Amino acid sequence: AEKTRGSVAEKAADANADGRSFGCQLDLSGHTGAVYAVRFAPSGRLLASGSFDRSVRCWSGDEEALNLSGHTHGVTDVAWAPDSLCLCSSGFDHSVRLWDGSRG
Repeated sequence: AEKTRGSVAEKAADANADGRSFGCQLDLSGHTGAVYAVRFAPSGRLLASGSFDRSVRCWSGDEEALNLSGHTHGVTDVAWAPDSLCLCSSGFDHSVRLWDGSRG
């Protein structure tokens, strides 16, 4: 029987067994608190991040495209609509916010 490799390092070694290596391409700085959620838009054009600093930020490449404020406590998750025009965020303030990108 094949031995199961259990540690994170062993699993990472298995994942890179095909010769791929990963390096940091961008370091997106701007949040002032811990980042709890990161999601790519289905279009692939934007990346959304939610933070304990109560903000949702959208990134285009290495540029901050939007800084969405409104949560009164840390943001715990973000999710994009399939058309990438709306973004939802949830937070420790017991709220879900819908950000409508089609309105500008």
